[in-house]
Amino acid sequence: MFLSRSSEKSKAKQVKGKWKRFGAGEVFESVDNLAYASREIASVIRTRDEVGMTLHKCIDDLLSTGIVAAGDELHLFALWFLRKSSNRIAYSAAKTQELRFKWIAYYFDCDKILGSESR
Repeated sequence: MFLSRSSEKSKAKQVKGKWKRFGAGEVFESVDNLAYASREIASVIRTRDEVGMTLHKCIDDLLSTGIVAAGDELHLFALWFLRKSSNRIAYSAAKTQELRFKWIAYYFDCDKILGSESR
């Protein structure tokens, strides 16, 4: 009885200590997959950096015009409207603050008209 326990323990130790051996093809494929994933992650990071202004930068830019005050209706609308990245890209494409303000004001007015029609 004593011998069988010790032999079971030694077998368990042998199984735990074994390493799987990989062939050259498997190692090459694994390295290739890792390189591909690294390129994809780098591409996503570059794209994110190229998107333009963040929501915070857009709102700061809008408030810096002095036309929009923090907490007013247009400011709250801009917080909601600029949460979409496509709207932030369009906002940052307008080269002057005056044009950016007019663009936000236009969509604000459109939203108010559509909102009043549904009531």
